[in-house]
Amino acid sequence: NYFAQMPAGTSNSPASFAFVFGGNGAQEYTPAGGTLRLYGSPFFGTIGNGVREAIYVNGNVEISGNITYANHNWDNGSDPIDNIPSFYLVATGNIYIDSNVSRLDGVYVAQPKPSGTDSGDIYTCYNSGTPSHRYAVGSIFGNCQNQLLVNGSFVAQQVYLDRSFGY
Repeated sequence: NYFAQMPAGTSNSPASFAFVFGGNGAQEYTPAGGTLRLYGSPFFGTIGNGVREAIYVNGNVEISGNITYANHNWDNGSDPIDNIPSFYLVATGNIYIDSNVSRLDGVYVAQPKPSGTDSGDIYTCYNSGTPSHRYAVGSIFGNCQNQLLVNGSFVAQQVYLDRSFGY
């Protein structure tokens, strides 16, 4: 139960979208409508050196942009170990990754809702125009051709690897 690991005293927000990243610490969201939309970009989706960020979402998450660590100098020993950033996204629901997202750094956890409903899955190429958030098999080749590089890990009941890079 990753959601139970949330630090005590983490404040809860009813926001339906979030700009990543505000700094060190944990943030909890219980989004109105059940889905939190994370908008990343070169400005909002970059986690700086030394930043330790965790987002806990009581619901689904849609990721619409890259979420990356700002600098990789620490991987060659030229920066102190304290500069290594970390990012955790823990959702009690599904995680939907937009077809345009090409890189995600960090740990992404989709755990089932306590009610046992359809949740706990990660979809690597979602279509926000359909209720299932999945492209039909025949249209994956046209809509999901961008490679997705994950520097970290996915934890879920099931991960749908719906990318067709190189087709």
